[in-house]
Amino acid sequence: MYYSENGDMERIREGIFKYLQDNQIPKPQAGDVLVQCLNFVRNTIKIRRLAEDLGLELDGFLSNKELELYYEIKKEDRHICVIYKGWADPGFRLSEILTCHPKNVELVKGNIGAVLRTCANEGITIGVDATSQGLGIELAINIYQEGFNTGVLKEALKTMESTTNKVKKMITC
Repeated sequence: MYYSENGDMERIREGIFKYLQDNQIPKPQAGDVLVQCLNFVRNTIKIRRLAEDLGLELDGFLSNKELELYYEIKKEDRHICVIYKGWADPGFRLSEILTCHPKNVELVKGNIGAVLRTCANEGITIGVDATSQGLGIELAINIYQEGFNTGVLKEALKTMESTTNKVKKMITC
C-alpha cells in the first residue's frame, strides 16, 4: 500500500524525505539508512511474532549503534537466553553468558575439553572472557535470516537451554 485513507503514510513519507533533504543527506547514505530502518522494523515484527507463536515473553529491548535489536527471552517468567542482531549481521544470535566465580577457574580449565565437545556437537559457539569477577563464558547459536522461522527458533532455543544446563553442570557456575 502506497497511500493511506487518512493520509498518515503520505505525511510520514513526506516528513522523512523533508528531513533527508533539509539535512542534505547524500542519496546513497539516505538509501542505506532507509534500508536499515526497514530491516529494523521487519526484524522486530518478526521476532515478536515468533515469540508470540511459541508462547515466549520478550523483555529488555535494546537498540543502539552496535545492536539493531536485543531482547531477553523468557518463558513463564523464567530466563532462557537472549536474542540479538547487529546492524550488519546476516542473521540473529541466541546467546547465554555464564559467569563463573574465580574459585571455579581450575574446574573450568579441567573440563574445558568436555565443554568444547558438548558445544561443538550441538552447533554452539563458545567464547571465554577472563575478568576480575571470574570467567564469562558465552554460548551462542547463529541463525541466518533466510532460515529464521518458528520451527528453527523453537529447536535453537531447545538446544541452547539443554546445552547451557549441561555446561553449567560441568563447570559449576
